[in-house]
Amino acid sequence: MSAYRWKEPVLQPSQFPYGESVSALQKAVRFGEEFFAAWVAVELVHNGFDAAVWRRLAVIACEDLFPDPMALVYVNAARESWISMRRVENKRPIMPPLNILVAAVLRLCRYGSPVSVGPRRESDDLAWLIQLRRKEGTSFPMPRYARDGHTKNGKAWLQAQAKAQGVDYYHVLYNQQFYELCGRTCRPASDRKLPNWSIALIQHLNDHYGAGVSLETYLRPTDLDTEEERRALEAKYLPPEGYAVAEPKPEEGSLFEGKGEDDAPNEA
Repeated sequence: MSAYRWKEPVLQPSQFPYGESVSALQKAVRFGEEFFAAWVAVELVHNGFDAAVWRRLAVIACEDLFPDPMALVYVNAARESWISMRRVENKRPIMPPLNILVAAVLRLCRYGSPVSVGPRRESDDLAWLIQLRRKEGTSFPMPRYARDGHTKNGKAWLQAQAKAQGVDYYHVLYNQQFYELCGRTCRPASDRKLPNWSIALIQHLNDHYGAGVSLETYLRPTDLDTEEERRALEAKYLPPEGYAVAEPKPEEGSLFEGKGEDDAPNEA
């Protein structure tokens, strides 16, 4: 009787192996690679691995951000918000807002930063930018630092190196250079220039979609002085009063009947 072998899932459309994707998420957070960390988290969620993402973020909060007592509290609060916003419509599960997930990733990436950069909607802007880039077919190569001893390929390579050198496996695994390359040494936010993802989103919209959005206007605080100014903007950019799309009635025996929040699918 042959031993059971787990077939590792491959994410779509990135073609990233599942194990390396989880590894890449943690290493990207350590290196402060905010876009790629958020990208991998979103890719995992879109492939149905949201529970794995939240488990990994909790591990990161404990392993890499231990001096920050609020890191794990923040991740758990974001996870609970994510779970509470799950719902099912017309027999289809509806994903919670991605900015909840992206905000948690950004918070972990920016450990050690005394002040966050950008406006308050920066996590939402980064989530939007990632969604746009995914739809445009943007792809990334799997970084080599993801293939550490926790992954199938990384472990096999380390075993081969140990055999070739005639040394114990753990001698290679805990080599200091290997630690550095695989991101076990964190890169504090204070040591790098933090990007502004709101600016990145506007520049992308202007360059690729001809949005013509003014950065100065977008980044400044809202300063509507009168009710007339607010109503003028509403009339220009929002649907008119009374506008509504007809909601289809649930079919008999649908998921809406007898279901509560505790019955949400894919509970993390």
